Amino acid sequence: MADLGQMTAHLLRRAGFEPSAAELQAALELGLAGTLRSLLNYGSVPATALPQNLAGKPLKPDESREDLQSAWFYRLLRTRRPLEERMTLFWHNHFATGITKVASPKLMRIQNDALRRHATGSFADLLSAIAVDPAMLVWLDGGLNVKGNPNENWAREVMELFTLGVGNYTEKDVQELARIFTGWTVKEDRAVFVPENHDDGQKSFLGVGGDLGPEQALRMLCAHPATAKRLALKLLHYLYHPDPEQEFVDQVALVYTQSGGEVRPMLAAILTSPWFYSERAYRALVKSPVEYAVGVARQFGLIQQKGANVLSAEAFLNTWTIAMGQTLFDPPSVKGWDGGLAWVNSGTQMQRLSFAHQAVTTDGFRKTGGKLDTARLKARLVAEGAYTAEAVVEAVRGWCGSPEVTPISRDVLVGYLQRAESGRKVRFALTDRTVDMKVRGLLRLMLNLPEYQLA
Repeated sequence: MADLGQMTAHLLRRAGFEPSAAELQAALELGLAGTLRSLLNYGSVPATALPQNLAGKPLKPDESREDLQSAWFYRLLRTRRPLEERMTLFWHNHFATGITKVASPKLMRIQNDALRRHATGSFADLLSAIAVDPAMLVWLDGGLNVKGNPNENWAREVMELFTLGVGNYTEKDVQELARIFTGWTVKEDRAVFVPENHDDGQKSFLGVGGDLGPEQALRMLCAHPATAKRLALKLLHYLYHPDPEQEFVDQVALVYTQSGGEVRPMLAAILTSPWFYSERAYRALVKSPVEYAVGVARQFGLIQQKGANVLSAEAFLNTWTIAMGQTLFDPPSVKGWDGGLAWVNSGTQMQRLSFAHQAVTTDGFRKTGGKLDTARLKARLVAEGAYTAEAVVEAVRGWCGSPEVTPISRDVLVGYLQRAESGRKVRFALTDRTVDMKVRGLLRLMLNLPEYQLA
C-alpha cells in the first residue's frame, strides 16, 4: 500500500469509521504520523455531550432501550474522538452484556460509560471496573454468588472469554475464583458488597494459595502471558486481519506485558506496523452493521435533524443496524457477535441493500434533514468537473473511499448511467433529473459493492 492517501484513509477507517472528504483532507494535511497521534491522544479533544432531545423529543437513555441506543448512535455519528468510540464498541463485544437479561437501560448506560472511560487505558483498571459493574453482575448472576453456594458464571467467563482463554485454567480455578468473588450484589442500581455473603476462607487460585481477594485475583489474570496473547489476538482481529501473523501477535502481546497492561501502546504498535499498511491488510475486514451504517452517515454528513415530526438519524440507524443483525446493547450471547464473514448472508445483505436505498435514493435520510440533497450532489460533481458517465463513476467512487472496482463492475456502473428508463443507451448529461434519478442510484450501487462492505 504505497499511496499516502490510501494509507491515510485505511488508518481512519480502521481506527474510526469511513472518513468524510473533509476528515480525509485534514488527515492528509496532518500527515500519517500526526493523524495517528491525534487519534491515539484524544484526551485533549472535547467529548461529545448528549443533547436533551433528539428531533424535538426528550432523550431518556436511562429509561428507554431505544433512547439508550440512540444516545450511543449520537456519539458515534458526531464524535471527534473516533478511536474512543471504536474501542468502546470493541469492549462492548469483549465484555458482551445484553439488556434483554439486564432489563435496565440505566445499568447498561453505566457500563457503556465505563467502557468508554477505560477504552484505551489500563486493562487492569477496565477489568476491575467491569468485575463490579452492576450490569455485569446481573448478566452473569453475580448476585447469586454467595458463601456456601457459589455461582461460577462470572468466574468461568472472566477466564474463558475476558482474559486467559480455554486451556489456561482448571475447573478448580473456576471454583476458587467464584469463592473469591462471593458477596457482591446489586442494590438500587449500585454494586454492593455484603460481607456476610462472602467466603473468607483460604483459596488456591492459579497455583497461588492464601487469603486471596478480588483485586489480587484480577491482577494475576491481567499479568498472565495467556491474557497478553489473547488480547493481542482479539485486537488484531478487530483492527488488522482475520488471520494475523503469529509474529505480529507476539509483538503486540510483548507490548502489553512491557507496558504493564496498557491498551494505548498496543494500539500504537498495531497502527504503526508495516503489516497494518500491507496489501494483505487492505480491505480485509468485513464491516459490522454499526460500522457500515455509521460510516455511510459520517461519510456523507447525513446526521442533521429538524423538528419533532422528523425521524432522528439515530433512530433511523438503530432500526437498520438491528435489521442488519446487530443490536447495540443486546449481543446474542456472552461471547458477543462472531463478526467477520458471519455478518454476510443472503438476509443481511438484502438489508444492507435496503439501507443504502433508504439512505440515498428515497426519503430515508432526507426525512432526518440530511445533507444529501440534489443541489449539493450536483454542485459537488460540477466542482470536480465530473460531467461524463465515466467521470461521475470515478467521482462517486472517490466519495465512497475509493473502493477497488473491477473493469467489469466499472463498465456496469457506467452503463447504468447511460441507460434510459426505456432501456436504450443514451448519452449521460448532468442535470437535476439525472442527479436525482441516476447519481443517487449509482451511489446506492457503490455502497453495496462487495469492496465497500470491507474496511
